[in-house]
Amino acid sequence: MAGRGTAERTDTLVIGGGQAWPATSYWLTKAGVDHLVVVRRDRIGGSRHDRWDEFCPVLPNFTFLLPGMPYDGDDPDGFMPRDDVVKHLSRYASITDPAIRLGTEVTRPAATDHGLVAHTGDTDTSPARLARERRP
Repeated sequence: MAGRGTAERTDTLVIGGGQAWPATSYWLTKAGVDHLVVVRRDRIGGSRHDRWDEFCPVLPNFTFLLPGMPYDGDDPDGFMPRDDVVKHLSRYASITDPAIRLGTEVTRPAATDHGLVAHTGDTDTSPARLARERRP
């Protein structure tokens, strides 16, 4: 990997900052699994910051449950607008302190003779397992 920067190892690499990473990181932490979440964006909330102005979940707020942090707002039957969803995810991250690296795009996950490697701009991560956010 000469010239590519550094290399690191982790047991599980979670790629993507969509809505599934908080629970994934939470349960991996609870299970004692070494992991890292890498997110292309420089802040939590994914593409919701610059898309979907009118976005809100299609289920009421009381269903917006994250492990270790149930919904605690004052409108359980309402529907959170986009910015409140992002705030909720950010608050969750501040409470659970996940192993997350923002501003890190995985350009190519690949299988090698030595296992899996996730190539980024300046760091290659060698996880035993990859978990990737699914996109439509």
